[in-house]
Amino acid sequence: MYRNLIKSHAKHFYNPNRRRAAEKMLKDMVNHGQDPTIDIYLQLLMGKAIHGPRHEPLGPWLDLYLALEKGKKRTIHRVKKLVNLLASRGHPGMLVVLRQAHEELGLVYKPDLETWDMAIRGSAMAGDMVTAQLLFDTMDRHHQTATTFHTLLRGYLRQSEIDHAIRVFRLMLERDIPLDQTVYEQFILAYAHPKSSHTSNNDDNCMDSDESEDIHLRIETLKRLWRTLLAESHLVPEHVLTAMLSYYNTQGAYAEAEQLYWDLRQIKSPISRRNQGLFFETIMAFAGRQQMLSALSLVYDMLSQGYWPSSKVTNKIIKMAAARDDLQLAEQLVKILEEFPDRRVSLSCYANIEKKYKKKKS
Repeated sequence: MYRNLIKSHAKHFYNPNRRRAAEKMLKDMVNHGQDPTIDIYLQLLMGKAIHGPRHEPLGPWLDLYLALEKGKKRTIHRVKKLVNLLASRGHPGMLVVLRQAHEELGLVYKPDLETWDMAIRGSAMAGDMVTAQLLFDTMDRHHQTATTFHTLLRGYLRQSEIDHAIRVFRLMLERDIPLDQTVYEQFILAYAHPKSSHTSNNDDNCMDSDESEDIHLRIETLKRLWRTLLAESHLVPEHVLTAMLSYYNTQGAYAEAEQLYWDLRQIKSPISRRNQGLFFETIMAFAGRQQMLSALSLVYDMLSQGYWPSSKVTNKIIKMAAARDDLQLAEQLVKILEEFPDRRVSLSCYANIEKKYKKKKS
């Protein structure tokens, strides 16, 4: 009776009341002179592994379970079942079970490659890179395959832990582990992430210079990664381009953003509506800096590809052309826009030019 009830409660450990009920029932068994069996402790451990907090120790239940396993048959099968379940959750208790089973039972169970990969993947997906790295360091080297390395690397990059990712990347190169395009994409996303961690040993008094050096390093690294990505494939995922463009625009690296556009033109890659908007932001930034050559070359080429600027973009160029006393430049832009029969130039653009002329005459 106790076994079935405790097993039923263990399947619902996500409910604190069911867990407390199972713990109370375990005490009742002992108080009534009944010894909990191996199967009961195994069910409790499995319930905790599935529904408990990831870093909750397996605790006394594991000690009591292993004590009962001494001298029993089929121990390795039960331990394997528990280890595989913990591995499927990326639970750090997997290593604890392996260690204690060896120390207390003399049991030498070496999980297979699939189990190790499952454990590392589970930890990485949960964002627990400490456990993922510990699992990786514990497994036999011959089990550390390309899949294992890629799982660990992507885990660090998803957490934007760049320094750790670089260490794994270098180890992959040392061992001739094959790299694919997604590795470079993930590195780009990590470097372009505003909260990515890149170690600095300098003190607080040097924060400004440190930050400037870090931004410069990121931009240079992003440029190298971009070149490598283009060399690997001419298919650039939209979200990767978005991340780079957003980062460049945020950091004022408009020349680098412009180069992205010309690279895409060279490989004849279409640009999504979202990324068109980011390139138009770059154009407005160039205009704001009076770098009209870059602004106009970009806007004219984008027009040739069917990418239409909003009135906000056009008016920004008109405003900055007037600021440099070059309204002819603004008029030329509007005339070119008028050559597109399926589009209409915003009335605000004409009004803006007229307003600037009146202001100039006055």
